[in-house]
Amino acid sequence: MSRNFYRVAAVSPTLNVADCDYNTGIIVDLISTLSERSADMCVFPELCITGYTCGDLFHNSTMIDSAMESLCRLVKSTDGNRMLVWVGAPLVHDGAMYNCAIAIAD
Repeated sequence: MSRNFYRVAAVSPTLNVADCDYNTGIIVDLISTLSERSADMCVFPELCITGYTCGDLFHNSTMIDSAMESLCRLVKSTDGNRMLVWVGAPLVHDGAMYNCAIAIAD
């Protein structure tokens, strides 16, 4: 943060439905670009890791596992980066699925 300003980037990338690996690659690249541009925080769309319109695929364990692997990849990619990153992903807890906003920092 410089000069008492907090630089926030709202990002709306073009994503592929149910392609967590592709979407995560786009997100990682954008995080890198925004970090170089001195953003303090970036906010990605709801369910950006999976794409919003997955419908019945949200009940597919392969896609949910892929979303979790992608989330771990995002966490690792921000190691050492002080920018606060918000992404959306489906998470399963106690057998119920939740549409979550996830905060990642360093």
